Amino acid sequence: MLPVNLNLTGKAVLIVGGGEVALRKARLFLQEGACVEAVAPAFRDGWDEAVRRKNRTVQPSDLDGMFLVYAAADRPEINRQVTDWAQRRNILCGSATMQPQASFFSMAFRCCGRQTVAFSSGSPMADGQFLDQIEPLMKAQNQRLTWLETLRSAAKTIADPARRKAVIRWLCQLNASQLATLQRARQEKQLRVLFWHGVGEAVAPVVELARRTQTVPVFLNESSWRKARASTDNLFLMQELACWCETMRIPVQGTLMMLSEGVMSQRVRQQFPDAVLTGPLMQEPSWRDPVLHWLRERYPHRQRFCIVHRLPDWQSPDFHWLTLDQLRQTPIRPDGVYIPFFLLTGRHVKQDVQQVLQEAAEKGQAQLHRGSLLENPRILDMTAAWLNSEKNAGFTGEDKTG
Repeated sequence: MLPVNLNLTGKAVLIVGGGEVALRKARLFLQEGACVEAVAPAFRDGWDEAVRRKNRTVQPSDLDGMFLVYAAADRPEINRQVTDWAQRRNILCGSATMQPQASFFSMAFRCCGRQTVAFSSGSPMADGQFLDQIEPLMKAQNQRLTWLETLRSAAKTIADPARRKAVIRWLCQLNASQLATLQRARQEKQLRVLFWHGVGEAVAPVVELARRTQTVPVFLNESSWRKARASTDNLFLMQELACWCETMRIPVQGTLMMLSEGVMSQRVRQQFPDAVLTGPLMQEPSWRDPVLHWLRERYPHRQRFCIVHRLPDWQSPDFHWLTLDQLRQTPIRPDGVYIPFFLLTGRHVKQDVQQVLQEAAEKGQAQLHRGSLLENPRILDMTAAWLNSEKNAGFTGEDKTG
């Protein structure tokens, strides 16, 4: 049999019977907006006054003008007779006792908000047990579906059919946290994000910064995005989010969570040409200077060697900058402290740093600043404070979108 949803609003429905099953069906049909009549020699207590009742035995003329009939009499022979009358007149008919002869039968179901789940296994008890198990899942999904419907309705106004379809398909894949973020962005008419190139092996600082600054992590590559999803569910891939923001005309304010200008920061500017951006971080004196000052205080009598992917455009005379290639070719200074100058450190970087640590241990004097910058609680605190000051200032500094 084919499962369908029936629209009974304003439709004429006849219930044959006046007992418990008939009463339950009457309430259900009334709830769906049907015009309900009932016929039976007697009715139990509790019937709604909206139901037009006839206290007598059912007659063929009672089916005149009916869209649907439900036979719920106590006697199976009456239900069989009503089912036969309905079939001859092509009227939809359900039966409490004669399901094989009826044109439809009712399935067990649960409703929660916009959701309706129906299930049938042939055993009413088993059906109810199954629905009891999935009801908590329905409740958990209720708010997500509400946000999804709101965002889908807005996306349906997109003129380009291909883009409209792509945006709606993407929205349907998002979880509740992501949909809540997009809905809030539509209401506030802006979206605040942190753009990350990669997370390496340190996802915790990404999650913590997003929490402290009420921003959304956006990743430029899928591998980092997938890795971070194990720790937080409110994050996005850049290209997909850029399409939605452009289509829905949502202004973006963001920070490039990278130390220096390069290919990745240019990708962000291309994807979000109208965004107001701060960063990269080494180009922001209000972030860079406190971090370098703290490192000076922590290592006051050492030669400070900062290990970087590429040499920065800006340098400080009391810091020496080494690329990973230079690090491999340069003897370890016993009076030096080696600082992995990366926001988040990946495995390949750790291998190089581990080599430095081993050589430094052999000399017995060189120091290594363990972990990436944001893995240090003090630098994480400074970064969160800086991001919040930028937020409160409304990103009114130089627009670096190019």
